[in-house]
Amino acid sequence: MEKDRARKIYDAFAASGKFVSAIPMEDNDDKYHIIADEEAEYILHCIRPGVFSNIPEMIRNKEMVSGHIRNKLIKQNIRDITRRYITYFHTYRRQPYYKDHEGNYWTLVLFIKGTRTHERATSPQVAGAIGAGLGEFEQRTQDFDPRLLKESVPRYQNVTRWKSRLQEAIARADPARREACSTCVEQLRPFDGPMSAWQEALEEGQLPTRVTHNAFNAGSVLFDWNDHPLCVLNLDMVMPGALHYDFGDAVRSVCDPGEGGFDAELFRAFTDGFMQQAGRLLARKERETLPLAGELMPYLQATRRLVEFLEHGTTAALQQARAHVRFLHAIGGAREFTRKCIDAG
Repeated sequence: MEKDRARKIYDAFAASGKFVSAIPMEDNDDKYHIIADEEAEYILHCIRPGVFSNIPEMIRNKEMVSGHIRNKLIKQNIRDITRRYITYFHTYRRQPYYKDHEGNYWTLVLFIKGTRTHERATSPQVAGAIGAGLGEFEQRTQDFDPRLLKESVPRYQNVTRWKSRLQEAIARADPARREACSTCVEQLRPFDGPMSAWQEALEEGQLPTRVTHNAFNAGSVLFDWNDHPLCVLNLDMVMPGALHYDFGDAVRSVCDPGEGGFDAELFRAFTDGFMQQAGRLLARKERETLPLAGELMPYLQATRRLVEFLEHGTTAALQQARAHVRFLHAIGGAREFTRKCIDAG
């Protein structure tokens, strides 16, 4: 990205400080660390059309949730609150985004200094801290009305939708692709019934609708250097949903040591951290069904990746599906253990 273009986009936002430089982040063209001639620094993020049906709605979703967290922290007299939520800036036209001539949307947020993330849970202590970070997010959003949020990716986590898409993809795929993934498809079938029953309970209103991250992983929590969780990052997918989505995504990310295994010690630590922060918030039906969350999300992820392979022949998608299925069976075989961990919280 040219420096002049970065300056132009940054200058459209009502941020203090004169632009100095833009440094690419994460080895892609979508995020830039903006240095200005002041103490504050920023992140400039590009959101390209494609995934989201309505990008302005998606941006307003995460801005509303962040604003709610900010107001809650103020009421609680929390010190140094700008380190504990994502600060979004508006343009001089009073929009939370800048739209360029290519149709891309840009957001500007405050860069939080002196922090780090853990892309993997390398110890029970880290797993517990990630669980506490997710639990704090649930605490801070539990009194936000999720009906105010738009479903920026409609039916993204819907079991019935993805089961149907998989069957349609199998019917249309060439025989070689069907054969390549047939074992993986068969290994999913024992979980069809429990996952469909869970979806039915959600649709019948037996489970509360909450603010959900919908893309949570070990690296979604920002920590200080003492590994105290500060806030949850990457809110692009924040939507109304079920607690099980984020808990299950976190379990898959935190408790798999590699190749689809399940680390019981990491699960216990993660669950302890989460339940200490959010356990009292859970409705009875949520607590009863939470052990299924660790199975729900690898089930959905495997189904999505199988659809991708069957429709596009993406080898990496099939490999990912197999890893999700291995984890699904590993944690499914430990269902009584996971229930005991949750009940102890």
